[in-house]
Amino acid sequence: MYKPVQFHWIVDIFGSWQALRIVHFSSVPMVILFVVTHSLLGRKAGGEELTESMFW
Repeated sequence: MYKPVQFHWIVDIFGSWQALRIVHFSSVPMVILFVVTHSLLGRKAGGEELTESMFW
């Protein structure tokens, strides 16, 4: 996200470069928190067998 050369249209969607940065830096931690919480709840509900069955 240093310079909008390839994806300049994304800046146009969000209105400004600063708005795009704010959305990016606030949404990434929320996604990480969701993934960690979702994984922990899956382990709690189904144990290690359920978690492993999703990937193998």
